[in-house]
Amino acid sequence: MHMGDDTMTEGSTTGAAGARGGVLATPLTRRSLVTRGALLGALAVVGMGVGGGMGASLTRRALAGEAAPAGAGDADAPVQDTLPLAVVNFQPTWGDVSANVDAMIDVARDAAQQGARLILFPEMSVTGYVYSTDETDADSRMAVESAEAVDGPTAARFSELAQELDAWIVYGATETVPGDDAHAYNSAFACAPDGTVSTYQKIHPVEGAWCTPGSTPMILQTAWGKVGVDICYDTYAIPELERYYAAQGCRLLLNPTATSRGFDAEAGDATLWRWYFETRIRNIAIRDQIFVASANLADYDGSHFTFPGGSSVFGPTGSDGSTSFATCYVGDTAEQHAAAFAGEIDLSLATATDILHSDNYRPDLFASWYEELADAADARAAASAEADDGQTGGAASSAADASDASASAGSSADDSAAASAGSSSSTADSAAADAGASTLVVSTVNFQPTFGDKEANCASMEAYVEQAAQAGASLVVFPEMALTGYAYADEEGAANGQAAVDAAEPIDGPYAARIADLAVAHDMYVIFGTAEPVGDGAHAYNAAFVCAPDGSIQSYRKIAPVEGPWCVAGQDPLVVDTPFGSLGISICKDTYAYPELARYYMARGCTFVVNPTARTGVADGWADLYENALENLADQDKVIVVSADLCGADLDAPAEQAGWEPYTGASVITAPLAKGTDGSYVRTWGSYASDPSATGLVTAEIDLSELSLGHGEAIQSFNPRLYAALYEGETFQNTSADLSAAVAAA
Repeated sequence: MHMGDDTMTEGSTTGAAGARGGVLATPLTRRSLVTRGALLGALAVVGMGVGGGMGASLTRRALAGEAAPAGAGDADAPVQDTLPLAVVNFQPTWGDVSANVDAMIDVARDAAQQGARLILFPEMSVTGYVYSTDETDADSRMAVESAEAVDGPTAARFSELAQELDAWIVYGATETVPGDDAHAYNSAFACAPDGTVSTYQKIHPVEGAWCTPGSTPMILQTAWGKVGVDICYDTYAIPELERYYAAQGCRLLLNPTATSRGFDAEAGDATLWRWYFETRIRNIAIRDQIFVASANLADYDGSHFTFPGGSSVFGPTGSDGSTSFATCYVGDTAEQHAAAFAGEIDLSLATATDILHSDNYRPDLFASWYEELADAADARAAASAEADDGQTGGAASSAADASDASASAGSSADDSAAASAGSSSSTADSAAADAGASTLVVSTVNFQPTFGDKEANCASMEAYVEQAAQAGASLVVFPEMALTGYAYADEEGAANGQAAVDAAEPIDGPYAARIADLAVAHDMYVIFGTAEPVGDGAHAYNAAFVCAPDGSIQSYRKIAPVEGPWCVAGQDPLVVDTPFGSLGISICKDTYAYPELARYYMARGCTFVVNPTARTGVADGWADLYENALENLADQDKVIVVSADLCGADLDAPAEQAGWEPYTGASVITAPLAKGTDGSYVRTWGSYASDPSATGLVTAEIDLSELSLGHGEAIQSFNPRLYAALYEGETFQNTSADLSAAVAAA
C-alpha cells in the first residue's frame, strides 16, 4: 500500500561549458526574493523562489542521546521556520586561493544584501577540485599545501565576514591533518554569526591518494534549528549519514559538492548529470521529507576541470500525493554557469515522518545489521591476512585487503571517482560491466487477486508461471499478498484484517507446495506474497515465499508493515543464493522508506532486490515516488530491482475496500547501466505509470554485459561500523574554534 556517488566522477574534462537544457520542477508556491544582479567577477546572484558544529574528528565518545550541535544559536530560543539562503555556482581559478577567496567574499556580501542568512559555497571552492592517485604529484601537493586549520587565515576572513553580515557562511576547502604533512582532509568550514568556526571532514572521499577520510558527522545549531552537513559523495551514496541527521532533528542538509557524473563538457550536455543529481537529491527529499541545499562548482577552472553548476535547494512539498512530494525551491539544475541563487524555504514542511513518527524506524535493528556486516568484513580481512602471510607479495596484498575490509563490507566502488576525476560522457562513471555477454530472463506480474480466495489466486499464479517458463524465465515474481489478497485494517480484530489472518498460508501449506512444485518443474525461482500465520489466530505476517528449483521454500516477513494491528513486523533480512546471483527480498514500504535493508543486501553482494508490492496511489505524486525510489535504488546500490505490483481492484472485494483506489499495476524490472543511455543510468522493462487495467506478465531479457552490478562493492569506503554507531545514537566530539575575539582584536 502506498506510504502514510556512487559512480562518482567528480570533475569533468577540460573545455568550455555549452548549452543547457531540461525542465526544472515547479514548486507549489514561489516568490522571487532577488533578481539577477550585477556580475561579481564571474558570478551573479539570482533569486529563485520560496517554499516553505559539530565538525572535524578529534575524539569520539559514546553517549545515550543525540549529538550536541555546534555553532551559533540559543537552544532555548524559538526555532524559526523561514530561512533565507543562497547556494552558489562557483567558478574557481584552480590553485589560486587568494583570488578564489576574494571572489567568494564578494559573492557572499551580495547574497547577504539580498537577504540571505545562510550562504553555501561548493566543495573545494577555495582551491579548485583536486583528484590524483599520486600523493607526491603537483596536484596533490597543491591540495595539501593549501590546507589550513580550523583557525587558519581563510577561516578567519570568512568568520569576520559572517559576524559582519550576521549570516552563516559554509564553504569547501582542504584542511590540515594534525601530524601529517603528506595528506589533507576535504572539508566543509562552517562560519557562524557568533564567530565560531566548525569543520566537517568528508567521510567518504573519492579524491585519491592525497585525501584522508573523516569519521564524524557535523550538526550545526542555528536559529532555524539543527542543520546537517555532508560533502558530495557522502550525500549521493550514503543515506545512512543523511538519515542520522534527520533522526537527530535536522530539517536541512547542506551539500557542498563538486559533481559532474555524466556531464559532457565539450558539448555542454548535462542531461545525464541532471538525471543523476536530481534522482539522488529528490530521493532524500521525497523519502525522508527534509530539505537539501547543494552548491556545485561551475564552468572551467582554467586548468583542470569543467563542472555543470546546477546549485539548488530541493525539499518536501507537503503534498497529499496528487502532486510530487518534493520540488526545487531555490536554484536551477539547468544553470551551468557561475551564478548564485537566493531564496527562502519553509522548514516547517520538513517532517521526517517515517523516521521521527513511525514505529517502523528501528535503529537498534538497523545497527545490528551493520554490526554483522562489519564483523564479516573484519573476519574476511583476518582470513586474507593469514592466507597471505609468508607468500611472495603477501605483505602488500594483506595490507591492501585489510585496508579494504576495515572500511567496508564490500568497499571499493565499481563507480569509482578514482577512475577519472574528469571524464567525457562517453566514459564518465562507467564501471566495468560483468565479463562475458550473458543474458538472463526475468518476469514480474501485474496481478489482480480475488480477495480471500487462495484457490482462485493459486490457479491464476500457476498460469502465469507457465507463461514465464515458456518465455525462458529463471525468476518470476508476484506482488505483495498475491495469494490471499491485500488487507488493511486500522483496528484490532477488524473484519478486513481478520480475513487476511484466516487466509494466511503456512510455509508448508498446500498452496505454497503447489507453487514450489512448479518451481521444481520449470527449474526457476518463484516469489509470491501471502499472509503467513503467526499462530495466535489474531495476527499474521505480511510475507514473501521464495520457492526454489530444489523444492525448498523460504519466508521473508515484511519489516515495516503498514497494514494495521493484524500484521506483525518481521526483523530478519533474507538473502537467497541462486546460480545467477543472490536475491535480497524486501516488501513495499521496506523498499521505499527504509534503505537500510537494501544497503544490507548490497553489502552482502546481492545482484537483485526483489520487491513484491501493493500500491494503491494512482495520482502523479505516488507514481513519482515509486519511480524515484526504484531507479535510485538500482543506480545507487548497483542492483537489479524486480518489483511486482497488484493490479486493479480485488475481485470479490469486501465492503471495507469499497472506497479504496485500485492497485496501480506498475510492475517493473529496473537495472543499473554501465553507460548512461537515453538520459538515464538505468534501463526499465514495464512502466512506472499507473494503469489498473494492465494485468499480465512483464518479461525482461537482460544483457548482463550492459550493466554495472556492485557484487558487494557498489559503495566506496562503505563503513558499516560507523553506520552502526550512528544508529546506536553515538555522539561525536568535533573540531571548532571561536574566532570572535581574534576578529575583534584585529
